[in-house]
Amino acid sequence: KNSISRFGDLQVTDHDGNDITQAFTPLIKELFLVILLYTIRWKRGINSDKLRELLWSDKSAESARNNRSVNLTKLKAILSKMPHCQIAMNAGHWKLDFDENEVQVDYLDFMNITSSKTIDRPMIEALIGITTKGSFLSNMEFEWLDPFKSEISNIVVNTYLNYAGSLPVSGDP
Repeated sequence: KNSISRFGDLQVTDHDGNDITQAFTPLIKELFLVILLYTIRWKRGINSDKLRELLWSDKSAESARNNRSVNLTKLKAILSKMPHCQIAMNAGHWKLDFDENEVQVDYLDFMNITSSKTIDRPMIEALIGITTKGSFLSNMEFEWLDPFKSEISNIVVNTYLNYAGSLPVSGDP
């Protein structure tokens, strides 16, 4: 199964289980992260102006557009190794379209667990499985990523505390 791991080191595997992370240059990796995070977090992706602001703010509009086009083409070529996963423009936003049944994304699993109204033991065990791989994108340092990292840290702590507070200590020490 195709997978994208965001907790711990970034790891992207194709449908044969091969690690294709090394195919990402630093800029393509950052572009991929921006599009995926905006796709999952806000469910609509990211528009070209915001992408320019985050990745190519030092470039003219035309240069930024050319850079975006070239790097999106390279990213699409890498993702062609992952069936059921592609970059698409949808309603003015760049988005990662993927089949949740065919592509496992730990950040999506994390968001689904932590946004649930009630969390049971299997869900907390799944959350533990995700978070024990390491902190969110631990080896990535981008200014735009800081709010995501901060939000995720807060969500993890609050989710564990709320779950722990809902259990009777005598029943589950």
